[in-house]
Amino acid sequence: MTSSLPSTLIAAYDAARAAAALYRVRDAGCLRIAGADRADFIQRQTTNDVQRLAPDRALVTVLTSGTARTLDVWRLLPEPDDPDAIGVITLPGRAAATASYLQGRIFFMDQVTVTDASDAYAQIELRGPDTPRVLAALGLDAPPGPGAIAAWDADGVPLHALGLQRVIAQGVLLLVPAAHADAITTRLADAGAATVSYTHLTLPTKRIV
Repeated sequence: MTSSLPSTLIAAYDAARAAAALYRVRDAGCLRIAGADRADFIQRQTTNDVQRLAPDRALVTVLTSGTARTLDVWRLLPEPDDPDAIGVITLPGRAAATASYLQGRIFFMDQVTVTDASDAYAQIELRGPDTPRVLAALGLDAPPGPGAIAAWDADGVPLHALGLQRVIAQGVLLLVPAAHADAITTRLADAGAATVSYTHLTLPTKRIV
């Protein structure tokens, strides 16, 4: 039987299942929430318990409005170089709107700042059974498991890897300083990862407005 799926989509899934596939997240969002009241502020806006955030683990939580409407889905990350800040990975394309919304929710007594840091980092998703070998080319001994975080230095470039839930195959999300994103992408490709379109490996999601 002839498949009706685009050949590029089939090739992307084959790469993720059999070897390794990488793609740059389009409109990747990253916020930085800092200040003494950062945890309490996030706790008021989202659904999960911020106290569960740990130095080596991310935390998924949902940003909701006052009427319980879903506004964004976050991955919270500790800021390794700033103990007074928490990093937030937003849904693609949501960072600016989310930052604006949060800034409007800061009370005059809150010791907290919200900064859109999306331009500072690129996000690269890597999936496939060859993920450990590809990451080894960047100097990471073993990829983190789902929800875990690994931080290391790849020849002078500080990198962070977040272990993802298994969809199609084992995967990680890499946070890369924007100035080094092209070079890191090239190194991953040279190590055997096939570059595919982000949309090719993305499952359908409900639109958030």
